[in-house]
Amino acid sequence: MVELVPGEVDVAYEMVGIRQAIDLLELQFSRLAATFDKGAYWEQEGSNSPIDWIRFNCHLTSNAAGARIAVGENLGRVAESAQAMQAGEIGFTHLVEMARTADAVGKAFDETKLLELARENSPGKFHYKCMHYRHSVDAKAVAEEQAELAETRFLHLNTQDDGGLFITGLLDPVGGALVRNALEPLARSSGADDFRDAPKRWADALVELASSKTRIQMQVTSSVETQPSGPPRRSRGRVPGRRDRVLPPNLLQDRRALGLRLEPEPDPDAGLGGDRRRPERADDQRPAAPGADRAGQALPVAGLRADGVKVRWTSRRALAARRRRRDRKPDPALPPASLDGA
Repeated sequence: MVELVPGEVDVAYEMVGIRQAIDLLELQFSRLAATFDKGAYWEQEGSNSPIDWIRFNCHLTSNAAGARIAVGENLGRVAESAQAMQAGEIGFTHLVEMARTADAVGKAFDETKLLELARENSPGKFHYKCMHYRHSVDAKAVAEEQAELAETRFLHLNTQDDGGLFITGLLDPVGGALVRNALEPLARSSGADDFRDAPKRWADALVELASSKTRIQMQVTSSVETQPSGPPRRSRGRVPGRRDRVLPPNLLQDRRALGLRLEPEPDPDAGLGGDRRRPERADDQRPAAPGADRAGQALPVAGLRADGVKVRWTSRRALAARRRRRDRKPDPALPPASLDGA
């Protein structure tokens, strides 16, 4: 068992007592804020609203100032909850949630149901319990609020002078939950050697998520001196430096499938460097053009030339049909055959 240090126990109970005293002061401040909201002193001071005056002079955020005014205005409707807070059963945060719920549902507010939930749940869970209660009382109003939250979404991407990207935005609860669920697994600490703080891990998680879904395209400008030395590599669709158009791989394959004769021709750029000759294949038994050396010629191009004469593409099927017609044609030098075979 873990031994309790007397000094630590005293510190823990002292913290609880101070927090209860702060809650009582917050309750008193809420009463004063509600009274101040009904006056006109804030307008004489040149402020836009009572919340604006409290925000500047009491060093609070707008949400915090509005919450204090809401509690002060609804103290009559949450009297039992205020007594429970003074007894230490709930905190001032519970009271804020109950006051906001009372403003939202109006006359349908039931303090008894929410007070029991406040005693059983932490302030974070109690917030969602109040949301469920509001939905059960007035589902249409909750749906309209969610729709308004979705319409307030925005995202700003500002590029700095040095190329850095400054991101600011606001998402609705559903969109925010989706983004958080996608980033949280990537933002976890990688171990004891990971010295990044939480903001840096979130930033790295966003970059990692974006890089895994996007194919980055970059244009790099370099001089000739930085290029690798050696013969140029042969591309798939075009040989660098050739003036003639090489057949694309798909068109070349289609011509072979149709039985078209693919005759080679001399490559005018064969001496520019690199071996651009077509490799010899064991199964290639097609006849070559007259005067053409297959071992020393390049890949065929769109127009075939043999000995300087342009040759048309002729399919094997057309050549076979010509042979059959030639064989069936009678020789005029021979006498016609008789019907009886004589």
